[in-house]
Amino acid sequence: MHEPEGYECPFCRIAAGHQARRVVHRTDDVMVLVNIKWWPNNPGGLLVVPVEHHENVYELPPALGTPLQRAIRDAALALKSAFGCDGVSTRQHNEPAGNQDVWHHHTHVFPRYHGDDLYRSRGAMVPTEEVDRMAALLRQHWPAVEDQSDLAVTVAGKPAAAGCLLYDDAGRILVVEPTYRDTWGIPGGALEPGESPLDGLRREVLEELGLAVEIGPLLAVDHRRAVDSIRFVFDGPILAAEEIAAIALPADELRSFRFVELDEATRLLQPDLARRIRTALDHRGAGAAVYLEDGALAAPTQPRPSPPA
Repeated sequence: MHEPEGYECPFCRIAAGHQARRVVHRTDDVMVLVNIKWWPNNPGGLLVVPVEHHENVYELPPALGTPLQRAIRDAALALKSAFGCDGVSTRQHNEPAGNQDVWHHHTHVFPRYHGDDLYRSRGAMVPTEEVDRMAALLRQHWPAVEDQSDLAVTVAGKPAAAGCLLYDDAGRILVVEPTYRDTWGIPGGALEPGESPLDGLRREVLEELGLAVEIGPLLAVDHRRAVDSIRFVFDGPILAAEEIAAIALPADELRSFRFVELDEATRLLQPDLARRIRTALDHRGAGAAVYLEDGALAAPTQPRPSPPA
């Protein structure tokens, strides 16, 4: 044991509820936190931590192996989805000679980029507000939980999210400005375990705007191949003036909202989302949702011949 007598473990404090905004994901066994130290070219690194106190890998119960590795995998997927990074690295330290400096087992998960110089650079502490904003972003990109039950939120275990197009009486699209990135978005977000895309979207619109709206038909399903995730785009209603006046944004996640024409939305939104919306609207009213890959219509396949009578 290397922890000193009377050691106040920071991760045990978080497990007990301290700094809850840092927590991106938690189960009974494992929690995933945004690291408060960021490396210059690799901001937003995550820590995968057992909820129970175990100083290092030597003490780790074998039963925690699967929950920890699942959380490490999902952390990597969230980083890929949120940042589009070129790769992901993990590091885990034990004892002073192994560079351990917090006496509670944890695994670093870093977003990686070509030429980022991670191993020759030094990390620095980040303001709490930045850490909290990063955690809010990564919660939106956390992949859906794989389960043995029949859940609608995944396709072969892929992470999924849903967004909605809402309009004013001039036909302009509602876009929202997150606190945790430079590009804008539309109402919606990542689906939680057990949620269908429709239920998850209703929850997200209520949380983000304070509105309970009638969601319209599905416009598009988009497979983002780079991060192997599914995105659903639903149509929505024209908001009445009193609904627009009643919009209440969560201060820790959204700075502002506005209604814009499609061309301006294309400039404000992330490129993949802009392509998804433009393609979906181009085919709106066709009577069926369109299937996209990276925002573009997937190449049609030749129909199979009919079986003999």
